[in-house]
Amino acid sequence: MEYQVDESKVSNIIFVLWKIGSSVSYNQPKICQQATWNQEASTFANISTIGNRSYGVFVDINNTVYVTGTFVDQVFIWLDGQTEPSRIVHDNISAPYAIFVTKIGAIYVDAGANQKQVQQFMKNTSYHSYAMKVDGTCAGLFVDINNTIYCSLVNYHKVIKRFSDRKATESIIAAGNGSNMLTPYTLNQPYGIFVDLQLKLYVTDRYNDRIQVFQPGNLNVS
Repeated sequence: MEYQVDESKVSNIIFVLWKIGSSVSYNQPKICQQATWNQEASTFANISTIGNRSYGVFVDINNTVYVTGTFVDQVFIWLDGQTEPSRIVHDNISAPYAIFVTKIGAIYVDAGANQKQVQQFMKNTSYHSYAMKVDGTCAGLFVDINNTIYCSLVNYHKVIKRFSDRKATESIIAAGNGSNMLTPYTLNQPYGIFVDLQLKLYVTDRYNDRIQVFQPGNLNVS
């Protein structure tokens, strides 16, 4: 018996696999279940480098480290193996909190507390743009494989998102409804967020002492 291959379907599968493999920007180390860490840590950066308070950190696939200096209005960048920042971004940054970096070097930085927006910077240039309108501080930022931007509005008890083909002012609710209640549909001061390759949204529901997962396409948790 001979089987015919639908070349269009094969092409679609190859494209999807390519997109998944090439679009993920964050570091994904493979760690065995028996892995342990040295309990004695070493200091990577301190107050003399990043100021007296820092909230956001990101490590990309090249082991470049990005840190927000919230009280000094700066973003610090270390290349792999360096002990001092290779670049310090300070143009148009105000009280940065969360940070996310894409594979092409687009740096998304929260400036919600003072500027009511998320800023986008390019890694090796001084170019910056207005990426997303927000009502307050983004405690967490994430950009998924479709370049959709997510922000956890910690003081507004919800996660919002902006699709890549929409204007910076056109965001919608991804999770929560603004009420700080303990229900399957609400959040209480959401912080860290993560979107996996199936576009499931994971949220650290801080004051409800839980982790919530929201399925793509609706506001219901699994």
